[in-house]
Amino acid sequence: MSRTNRFISSLCLGLAALVSPFLGCLLDRVGRRPDALISGSLLMSGAMFMLLLPSAEMEVFIAVALLGSGFALAPVTLLSSVALVTDEANLAPALGVFKSCENLSMALAHYVAGLLVDVSGGYSWTLMFLKVLCLWAVACAFILRRYDRKEGGKLMIVKATAKTGPESQT
Repeated sequence: MSRTNRFISSLCLGLAALVSPFLGCLLDRVGRRPDALISGSLLMSGAMFMLLLPSAEMEVFIAVALLGSGFALAPVTLLSSVALVTDEANLAPALGVFKSCENLSMALAHYVAGLLVDVSGGYSWTLMFLKVLCLWAVACAFILRRYDRKEGGKLMIVKATAKTGPESQT
């Protein structure tokens, strides 16, 4: 494996790890979590489409960077949304259920992806499967946005920040 392959293969999760805290702060400032979830899902779907096409190394680099951005945006959005729709007394169990669902779905997706590689002998069917999952996530995000608007828009709010300084002392 060349150094470029090592870099590209670690870029996706490395980028997600680096930008996730900043995305969390951004979501607290702008709200609009359903729109952020749609954007993250579309980023991942577009990246999967790019990876399905025969491409040059630079295009693969861009696709993996887009995938990493989506990997950061979607989970951060979902995790911060749990705190907005759950009362404080039930927050810890709600976050536990969220993480359990996330881990179970990732385990199932990895199993199916590995099965598709074993059966087909390549990665095209696996990428198609992941693209379908990403498109499903886009559809679910649109449904979430519609439902949230109907219920009063809790996920669209901006988190209140405490004021510091002389003006907050009065």
